[in-house]
Amino acid sequence: MTLLEPFRIPQIFDRMTVVENVLVGYEYCCHQESRRIIVERLYNLLGILGLSKKLSQLVMNLQLVKKRKLELVRTLSIAPKVLLR
Repeated sequence: MTLLEPFRIPQIFDRMTVVENVLVGYEYCCHQESRRIIVERLYNLLGILGLSKKLSQLVMNLQLVKKRKLELVRTLSIAPKVLLR
């Protein structure tokens, strides 16, 4: 079972793009699903949270609200069973 608690201060990589940051979460998790399915899910999450137009933008140029949304997408990318607030 995966248990995660997102940090209060965004823990993201400022010198990477939005899509690179999201894929970091996937890369460190062992999924049984194919990479294509995971990437589709991540793009859907980015779209839902309004980040789909920012995929190639460096994270350092995002507003704090967008950084928090990005952190949430990255956290959800490894499909935790429980997410603490």
